[in-house]
Amino acid sequence: MEPSRSVKSIPRLSTFSFLLLQAVTFGIYAIVWLAERRDRINDLLKFEVISSKSLKILSILLGVSLFGDMIDLAGSAAGGEVEVVLGFASSALNLPFWIYLIILTFRLIPPLQAYFNEKYGFKRINYNKFIAFFLCFTYLNYKINEAQDLESYQEANPQQPGFKTANF
Repeated sequence: MEPSRSVKSIPRLSTFSFLLLQAVTFGIYAIVWLAERRDRINDLLKFEVISSKSLKILSILLGVSLFGDMIDLAGSAAGGEVEVVLGFASSALNLPFWIYLIILTFRLIPPLQAYFNEKYGFKRINYNKFIAFFLCFTYLNYKINEAQDLESYQEANPQQPGFKTANF
């Protein structure tokens, strides 16, 4: 097995660490995570699922979203009608980022799932679209870690088909 065509070539990060880094960096780490893994994921899938243009758009939308959050904080400090108006403006600026993030997540799921199912010969890595909708890249990180665990198990036990995984 070529190292570049292995799911192990994708750097591993625990899901808890991913969530913690996202919280500390106000969501910026999700873009960093995707940028660090973009080439390896595209190489793994043999076609460009994540383009540099997608990352740039996501970065710009995150900047606008964070600006909207600052507007919301300013509105909270002002109080009254200003708070309502600036809260609405903040929501309007946050919405495009979340929509694009969800679109990118769902653009990644089918090719990753097809790759995992083809590679392992059975459906062990199942994606729950409901959870993916709310957790986006956190859920993708979790599933990539699950695939790495499965690959390690199969390398250690080549005669066994795999281990039971949670179907979520």
